[in-house]
Formats: sequence, structure tokens, C-alpha cells
Amino acid sequence: MIDDLVDHQHSARLPERTKVALEWADVILGGGHGATDELRARLRAAFSPAEIVEITYAIGTFIGYSKQIVTLGMEPEALAVTVVPTPGSGG
Repeated sequence: MIDDLVDHQHSARLPERTKVALEWADVILGGGHGATDELRARLRAAFSPAEIVEITYAIGTFIGYSKQIVTLGMEPEALAVTVVPTPGSGG
């Protein structure tokens, strides 16, 4: 199933809840771009309102922690770093 994460939207093996949660994480990581009505409907069909809040909070928290670690120069040397520009930063 790990291999399916690369192209999770087209995976036949991943559960729909997992696919929707991963798509939601992609939207949040991208600054909210791509948050379509269709995705929101799928999210509401797969999760309760409380679960959506928890998933969104967890994603935001981990994004924040990762930015702090990079900013402080604390990322492990052996870890490949992927730079994702912050929306509106121009970079």
C-alpha cells in the first residue's frame, strides 16, 4: 500500500477515506488551492464534522512543526528535504 501513496488518487487498493484524507492534506499543504466543492463533498461523505476538524488540525500542526524544524536548521542531515514554497511568498 505504501507504493500506492505516490499516486493515491488512482489507487485501487487504498480505502476511499485514506484517498480523501491524502487529497485534503495536499490541498492544505498547497495553501488551500484545489479545495473544490467535489472534494469537500467527498470529505463530508467519508468523515464526520469532528473528524474533519481533527484531520485538518493534525495536518496543519505537522506542517507547522516541519517548517519550524527547517527554519531552526534541525532537520536530520540524512533526510532528503523537499522545499514547498509558502503560498504568496513568491518562491
